[in-house]
Amino acid sequence: MPLCGVRATAALGSIGYGSQNPYNEHMVAWREFLSSDPQVCGGEICATGTRIPVTVILDNLAEGASKEEIIKSYPSLRISHVDAALAFNGPATH
Repeated sequence: MPLCGVRATAALGSIGYGSQNPYNEHMVAWREFLSSDPQVCGGEICATGTRIPVTVILDNLAEGASKEEIIKSYPSLRISHVDAALAFNGPATH
């Protein structure tokens, strides 16, 4: 589950990485474009202003869709949402 990875990565700052933690800049960036609301998609993390869960974006990318193809399929998304989904998922995959 990506959220656990993000929490674990965020904790790295407190065990010696400090501001040198390579994920700090990405952690700030994804928070601008992704959000969770208990009344939207059961609280899943979604692209802000949409009902599109991060998992949908990541699944599309994993299946080989380009950012542009995803935007065409989900017109309410912006490239920044897709980039934020990648940044959100990044720490969990390292």
